[in-house]
Amino acid sequence: MEWIVEPSTVKNVVEFTRYENDEGQYIVYATYYRWGQVFVKSDTKPSYDYSEDGTKFEGYDNNLDHCYSSEIVEFSEGIDESTKNELIDFVEENGISELEDTMGWELVESEIRIYGPLQINKV
Repeated sequence: MEWIVEPSTVKNVVEFTRYENDEGQYIVYATYYRWGQVFVKSDTKPSYDYSEDGTKFEGYDNNLDHCYSSEIVEFSEGIDESTKNELIDFVEENGISELEDTMGWELVESEIRIYGPLQINKV
């Protein structure tokens, strides 16, 4: 069976992606969505404990809808303030994909978090 997991209210879905460069530095980029769905395969209805950190989903098919904001939310230690500002400016002007394509950063991890109560329905 397949189940759809989604938030009970809007603006409670965030996708966090972690990028690393050849020097071992990383950044975490957050994309905020008005709505989203995660598709979970399970013989029984899945159950998730509530957490203020959100319910974390990795490696599931999903449908994320209506991005309303995105930003770099975390930097590895050792990245100085001027480099942080340069990265922020570059991503704001060119988008996160250009950081990969032209600056040598690589997407290494992605997770979706849904905050608040969940709705879980059979597909």
